[in-house]
Amino acid sequence: MIDGFACFLTLLVYLLIYKLKKYNKNRHINKLPRKDIPKYALISMGMGGLSALWLIFADKILSSITLVKNSLQNFSQISESLNNEAYIFIFLSVILFGPIVEELLFRGLIFNEIDKIKGGAAPIILSGLLFGLFHREPVQVVYASILGIILGFVYSKTRSLPLVIFMHMLNNLVATLPPPLAKHEILQFVNCFQIISVIPMVYLLYKLYKKGSLTS
Repeated sequence: MIDGFACFLTLLVYLLIYKLKKYNKNRHINKLPRKDIPKYALISMGMGGLSALWLIFADKILSSITLVKNSLQNFSQISESLNNEAYIFIFLSVILFGPIVEELLFRGLIFNEIDKIKGGAAPIILSGLLFGLFHREPVQVVYASILGIILGFVYSKTRSLPLVIFMHMLNNLVATLPPPLAKHEILQFVNCFQIISVIPMVYLLYKLYKKGSLTS
């Protein structure tokens, strides 16, 4: 409950800061491209697949390293503690307010501030790495940095904060399904689908890179 309330207050603060910034609204707050939502949703699923692959790799290959082993244990404890929370608070903090606050901060503010100084790949990579470091736990830092770079890339091509917020929310929703859906068989299916989605995700990101849009 405290985390959700803190996220809500932080959201209000960043909304105020963002409103005061002198950004060109047409450039930085484009609408959600509705007809392309399924394609961006597939990219979001692929992002989850990358996270799953990294965690499998860390567990099976790197767990002999003390730092990785301890981080995996801490990550597991964090996940278990989330499961003990009332789902409404998880929904508010992890799925709703969390992605809004983080995207306003890392894509809305940090990305655009870096873009003023150095364009190109710099704002994508730096905002993504900072997003990863924001998650603190080493195993999370790695995959969160990758996800942050992907979200930064999508934002650089679309200039749509609503879009990256949607992708971030979907990623977090699938990672924290409500109790009625958090059954072993369902979680296994979702995990496999996410991993398979990495392939079309790569294609769609390449298409976005070449054409600047996913519209056929």
